[in-house]
Amino acid sequence: MPGLVHPTTAALVVEISEATLRKDRTLKAPHLRNRPGIADYWIVNLVDRQLEVHRNPGADPARRGRFRYADVTTVAESGRIAPLAAPESPIAVADLLPLTDVFDPQIGPHRAQEMAQPSADIGPDRPGSDGRETSS
Repeated sequence: MPGLVHPTTAALVVEISEATLRKDRTLKAPHLRNRPGIADYWIVNLVDRQLEVHRNPGADPARRGRFRYADVTTVAESGRIAPLAAPESPIAVADLLPLTDVFDPQIGPHRAQEMAQPSADIGPDRPGSDGRETSS
């Protein structure tokens, strides 16, 4: 659309990570550190059911020309944390994780959630498909 400007940065970047956890920590995090303005990078760690919060990007004194997040904090599933851009709005880590009864590490969260969906008997042209009760 004319007049709209695409953002050049983000206030918060959140990765949902299971199979790509190592890549998100070692490849994506350093790439984001090199981009100005990404002060808050979160990895929702589905493997360990926790949130990894990366903050305070800056030059890595041990590696010339490289950057790193100076502050890396792990927040347990029972914890809460607020984004830097909205410190008055804490988020429960549990709200970022899939329900435990539909998460199966053998098949991943997406497949487990598909398996937990209602049966094919409910569809857009069937009574009750919009979540409201129907009367007979």
